[in-house]
Amino acid sequence: MDATFNGSYSQVADRLVEYARTGAADGFNISPWLIPTGLDDTVNHLVPALQERGVYPAEYAGSTLRENLGLATPEARV
Repeated sequence: MDATFNGSYSQVADRLVEYARTGAADGFNISPWLIPTGLDDTVNHLVPALQERGVYPAEYAGSTLRENLGLATPEARV
């Protein structure tokens, strides 16, 4: 797969979905220092497109990272 992402938000979302569904990616990080002038557009347009396609969460099941990763709570050390 080519790692260049350009085009409309829908086109970029389709490419990212392809990566997610083929196992080439298991998540996405949005890095403001890489796209400092386009972060608002990314959050307002690309993220919703990914959420509609089911590859970016719209909400989380738990309130902690541990819960959201499905990790067991460690036993307290005494």
